Amino acid sequence: MRAMADHAALLARTHAFTRAIGDRIASRPIDHLLGHVIANDAYPASYSMNFLRVEGPQPDLGAARLEAAVAAAMDGIGRTHLQAIVEDHAAGARVAAELRDHGWEVVELLTMAQLGSPRRTVSVQAAVVPWEVARPLVLRNWQRDPAITEEWDAAMLTDRRSVLAAATHLRHLVAPVPPAEPGGYADLYSDGRTAQVEMVNTLTEFRNQGLASAVVLHGARLARDEGHDLVFLIADAADWPYQLYERLGFEEIGRYWELSKDR
Repeated sequence: MRAMADHAALLARTHAFTRAIGDRIASRPIDHLLGHVIANDAYPASYSMNFLRVEGPQPDLGAARLEAAVAAAMDGIGRTHLQAIVEDHAAGARVAAELRDHGWEVVELLTMAQLGSPRRTVSVQAAVVPWEVARPLVLRNWQRDPAITEEWDAAMLTDRRSVLAAATHLRHLVAPVPPAEPGGYADLYSDGRTAQVEMVNTLTEFRNQGLASAVVLHGARLARDEGHDLVFLIADAADWPYQLYERLGFEEIGRYWELSKDR
């Protein structure tokens, strides 16, 4: 029972941390009966910066109500996509199947905190670098995404990090350390007490060299050295990287849902 209570407290801190960043990236955070609408007018096509955040317990939330709420919220801010974050895992699980049937992409996400010692070591080194060093890697990764058909989309998805830099203490991590050619990257968000490792990626030609492990471990170690007592990351429950993060000392403390649909 104590471990479950501890996990609940840590999960609440991660929600508070990500909510604060969401509020700061918004040009106009808008109160909503289910939580808040986050709207960034500089990057209206960015799903991660324009969404309905469904907060706290939602025992009565059904698929029809959620669909209508997201559509109205996105219409209200003039967005052509539908996007929601549902913090209540049980509520998301309850509506997931029906939303999939209605054409939604429904992703179950794990919140993982580094509560143990890493069981994996890596020989490659990682470092914090200026944005101009990390940007070519991020841009190249977006350019290779088969869903991205326009160069301006890749540039938009890359350069929206300027908004994050104003919303949190943002550092860019790469591995290996220049002057070697970097092939892996991640971001570190932090506020002095809580830190999140995010956007972990490795370019295809650099995979299976331990670069993802290197940037995650470096970010977590840096945050710990600075006095952060909670370091966490988010992983897709249906994809393999969460198993890597477990070997790096991260443990699941909770789950939530991300819901999206083109229209």
